[in-house]
Amino acid sequence: MDRELEKARQLHAEFFLYYPRIGLRKAHEIYAQPSVRKAAKAVSISRELKKAITETQASGVLQAGHIDLNLYLSSARRFAATSIESVELVTRLAAPEDGLEANLAREFTLLRNLVDKNEALVQHFHALEHLVDEYIIVRKRHVMQSAFNQGFVLRQAARAATDFTPKKMAAMEAHLDRLEAFGNEILNVDVAIAAKFRDFKLQREAVDKVSESLIRLAGQAVAFSEQEIKDAHRLAVILIALAAFAGLAGALCIAVALNESITNRILRLTIVTQKFKKGSLDVTAE
Repeated sequence: MDRELEKARQLHAEFFLYYPRIGLRKAHEIYAQPSVRKAAKAVSISRELKKAITETQASGVLQAGHIDLNLYLSSARRFAATSIESVELVTRLAAPEDGLEANLAREFTLLRNLVDKNEALVQHFHALEHLVDEYIIVRKRHVMQSAFNQGFVLRQAARAATDFTPKKMAAMEAHLDRLEAFGNEILNVDVAIAAKFRDFKLQREAVDKVSESLIRLAGQAVAFSEQEIKDAHRLAVILIALAAFAGLAGALCIAVALNESITNRILRLTIVTQKFKKGSLDVTAE
């Protein structure tokens, strides 16, 4: 149970680590889906364990040890749900066709085509693009805020440009508005993902305490069972030895009795034989 949940956590962490390198779809297949299956298996095993403990009336032992199996079960369920939610957030962020980052990249491409004839605007554009790229790497809110500020600078420079027609200016305003909107959505998604990871940490702390207690209790039960087996083996050896001794003693008694009976008969036969030799024919061998 604990091993399955730990593997689910590991796969989930690897999903976040590798999806930027191998792509969202492949990372989903290799890490996200197996993580959910492992978490579901951990939930199933914890249910079975809870049922087995109830049927064997071992719940009193858990209570005495302050072990809350319900907490483990609810935490495992919560991990499964939260991991799915976090993957959905990443999908919203990084989907190759319609994710927020893909939409942001398209707006940058369109904006670049608008300003590429004006050297001053190109410099402001590159400064904006650099800040957004930096945010994608470091995920720091103040970096995105700096990008918003640079977008405002670019907007003001475009308004002051003499070679910008009203039509181009309207397109520039629209692109900058959408860039800022996508940027704010990305910030919100990143905040939600960070909250999920804090939730994971709290879940892990709660589950680990229960896991450690269950492992300790299982170890004690195994040690007790091993001692019972040793005691039973020792008792069996003693009983076998006693039975063997009793059998040997009985055999000796029977042998002695038979030997005495045979000896007596031989003696009587010897006496009878002697009498026959003396001519006494009225005797019989008993």
